[in-house]
Amino acid sequence: MTALRQRFLQDLQLRNYAPKTIQAYLAGVVGFVKHCRQSPDQLGAEHLRDFQLHLLQQGVSWSLFNQTVCALRFLYTVTLQRPGLVAMIPYGKKRRPQPVVLAPDEVRRFFRAVPPGRFLLMLRTVYAGGLRVSEVVRLKVADIDAARMLLWVRAGKGGKDRCVPLSAVLLQELRDWWRQQRPTDWLFPGQTAQGHLHVASLQRVCQQASVTADLGKRVTPHTL
Repeated sequence: MTALRQRFLQDLQLRNYAPKTIQAYLAGVVGFVKHCRQSPDQLGAEHLRDFQLHLLQQGVSWSLFNQTVCALRFLYTVTLQRPGLVAMIPYGKKRRPQPVVLAPDEVRRFFRAVPPGRFLLMLRTVYAGGLRVSEVVRLKVADIDAARMLLWVRAGKGGKDRCVPLSAVLLQELRDWWRQQRPTDWLFPGQTAQGHLHVASLQRVCQQASVTADLGKRVTPHTL
């Protein structure tokens, strides 16, 4: 590992960037270095411009393009202490489509298309609490705070904990689930009690229910 690469990673860690973000930023900078075949501390504004044009010619998504921009901005602002170059690394403007929003009746139709059981309860929890699919699969029995009517979400986006309101209806459904299954750690265990259910399993059920409900809209856990 070069000294510059090590310092870049340390700078990200010191600012408490999430592991996935660190991995993505490193990949962006490595791509820049491979394209230019020189160390970043030897490169300037024209090299940055040429690399951004290269990314566009490769047809990368705007999300990846802007993620790479964030990585390069961090590299030159923090690690290399050359903030003057940041103005030469513009973000791309991506099209923002209208989000898919379900009406209450559509939500009911969707849930009726989900087979009864843990997947239905998980999707109802996603809807009621505004949880991400990665968050609902990692819920633990101890995350249900019935006394204060709260549901704790551990290490959510950005590695942060948060709590969301827990409705009486959802609390009762979660209690019924616990009485039936008696999970000890993970609220929705996988094939063994030691591991939680995989996100792909829930996504697959959601996709099937979206087709069955025939709403004319693509429904994902994120939609809920």
